[in-house]
Amino acid sequence: MDIYIERPGREITLKEWKEYVAGEEWLRLEEEAVGVNPMTKQSLAIKMPGRACCEDGEIIFSKGRIGIEGMSAELVERLRHIALRLGAKIYDCGEEISTGRNAKN
Repeated sequence: MDIYIERPGREITLKEWKEYVAGEEWLRLEEEAVGVNPMTKQSLAIKMPGRACCEDGEIIFSKGRIGIEGMSAELVERLRHIALRLGAKIYDCGEEISTGRNAKN
């Protein structure tokens, strides 16, 4: 994940993340990613516990972190919102960035 949120000292659990997603109209769980192998044309399905989608893209849950790939401004703002609600911090490639709470974090 390029940009992710994490809660130092108390890991975000999959259960907690799923409860958060269930309470947000703009977000839905889609825990199975489906695609087609371009070489064989065979359908593939991959289970991804905690994967959530919205109109701006997908948000991945992995080992207590919630994050995105890439730098979509819309998804970064979504992560800021999630971080504030979960009492977490937001990181870009391991460096803490602002959640909008104050200038330091």
